[in-house]
Parts: sequence; structure tokens; C-alpha cells
Amino acid sequence: MLCLTNAGIDRDATQFMTMDDTLVYDLAGYRSRTSKRVGNVQLFAEQYDLPNHPFDRNAKPGDVMLFFNNTLHKGAPPKRECRDVFVYLLLPNLCPWDRQLERDGIGCRGVQFGRLSTHTLASASCLSRV
Repeated sequence: MLCLTNAGIDRDATQFMTMDDTLVYDLAGYRSRTSKRVGNVQLFAEQYDLPNHPFDRNAKPGDVMLFFNNTLHKGAPPKRECRDVFVYLLLPNLCPWDRQLERDGIGCRGVQFGRLSTHTLASASCLSRV
């Protein structure tokens, strides 16, 4: 997440749990017992006697927060002012990217994709015509 505005505690910053705590919640059945997000993880923690130590970062504009999306985390709507972030979501795919583009009907006809280079990236501009 790239912060465009302050994302500190005064703006209900995103709270995270450690991966170790996330795994403890998973073993207790958090993801299998719930079919949707739980607004108050504290209740689940109390019910199963689990650690509950969420933390946040007092992020400033321009700060980047990288985290594994499967760790427990939540953001709340800010109580005052806005909190703007730009989110990049990277997903693994076993299919090579050029083949995936073809599967999705976005492939560039006649363009040879090889090793990434300035020329290759410039040639990829045909994607914008789709």
C-alpha cells in the first residue's frame, strides 16, 4: 500500500497481526468457522483463549507498507478526514505472463515477447489499444 495521506492511529490506520498469531488463529479455526470477515477479532480471541496484539504503523504520505495479504489485518473507516492509499496486489501465476495475456484475449498480435528490455516494454504499448 502506498500512502497518499497520513494513515496513523488518528485516522484508524490498518491494523495487522503477526504471521505467528495469524497461524494460531487459523489452527483455532478462524477461517474455517467464519465465512466472512469478523468485525471484532477480540471476541474470537477471548472465546478460544488466543493472543490478540494487533499493531499499526503511523504511516505518512509516500510511505509504503508491504505485507503478506493472508496475515490477519483490517482497516476501519477514518473517524475524521480521509485516508487514501494506493493498493498494489501481486498474485502468483504459474502461467508465463505473455501466455496469460493471450488466454485473456489481450495478447499483442505479431509482437515477440522475449527478455524484458526497453524495446520489449515499448513494444508492449499495444496493450493500451485493447
